[in-house]
Amino acid sequence: MDKKRSFLMGVMVLLGICTTILSSCKDEVDFEQKVDNSWQQGNKINDMTQTRAFVLCEGSYNGNNASITYFDWSNGKIFDKDVFEFQNSKRIGDTGQDLIRVENNMFMTVYGSRYISKLTGAGVELTRTPVDKELGSPRFMTYHNGYLYTTTYGGFVAKYNASNLTYVSKVEVGKNPEEITELDGKLYLVNSGWGNDNRLSIIDTKTFEKAEHVEIFTNPQKIENVDGRLFVQGYGGKDTYNYQVGEFNPATKKYTFIATATNFVPANGKLYIVNSVTDWSNKPYKTTNYFSSYDLKTNKLTNENPFKNMPDELVSSSVFGMSANPYTGDIFVMTSDYVTNGYMYRFDKNGNFVATMPAQGVSPKKIVFFK
Repeated sequence: MDKKRSFLMGVMVLLGICTTILSSCKDEVDFEQKVDNSWQQGNKINDMTQTRAFVLCEGSYNGNNASITYFDWSNGKIFDKDVFEFQNSKRIGDTGQDLIRVENNMFMTVYGSRYISKLTGAGVELTRTPVDKELGSPRFMTYHNGYLYTTTYGGFVAKYNASNLTYVSKVEVGKNPEEITELDGKLYLVNSGWGNDNRLSIIDTKTFEKAEHVEIFTNPQKIENVDGRLFVQGYGGKDTYNYQVGEFNPATKKYTFIATATNFVPANGKLYIVNSVTDWSNKPYKTTNYFSSYDLKTNKLTNENPFKNMPDELVSSSVFGMSANPYTGDIFVMTSDYVTNGYMYRFDKNGNFVATMPAQGVSPKKIVFFK
């Protein structure tokens, strides 16, 4: 869990309770026919569709309630249980941090319980490895040439053999490294320092010995490789938040600001951007989401909301994650009150609202898609 979310936990509890009271009756009616048990046979899912998606729900901090939701993205049917627990007869544990797909498998980092897991494309755990205390709890991952590279809160990038998750080596980076990606054989990651670091780190995978550091802005959190371009998002200083998204040029090693943002997702030749603004001056605290888009061909920002017929509740819900289906271009905006099960708002590639879906877990943050 990042510093902002940890710090705001108490106030978000109050907001979540209000949201739940207002919407719970409607949710029960809307979602009643969405849940599907036909996949279940015995203690395993018998017939998992090709058009499947897995939602990592972080859970509440120290709540030991991380989970994975499974749904068929072609028809919207949702399996009504934590698919990880159902497939493996055990819970994930505390704070599901990251989930990525590598060919027909998935890899998951669990922050509080401090381990990395390798799963089949049906959510069955093949192996897991604990992360050494010296490294610190695992955060985010990227894959390259048979190896899994994981940021850890001890200030390292740890290298693991992806076939069996055996530890290989580590490289020291900045304070509290967060998201990581690979481009042209180099690893790019951002160091938040919980508001006390401002650097992006670069590691050559061929040598994997030392990191180069470039100052960008305070408290960067997220970095994504979008067709060879690197986009970074972060929160700013621990006393004065300065939410933003921008582009890092790996050739010039320069960072360029694009927009004020608390999250973004790339899809359909754009960055879909949200800036969640909360008024903390009066209770109940009110959050307002401002959506915009950035055209990757023209490099132009459009402040007009790219989402049409957006449900009213999405305007004032805390956006916890955003994911895109690479096969359809659909965008999923995920919300959380940090206490109760969150929701997913689905839009098609043209920005038309499709459906509101139950995440069936606390704090949904990322979706992995298969076909």
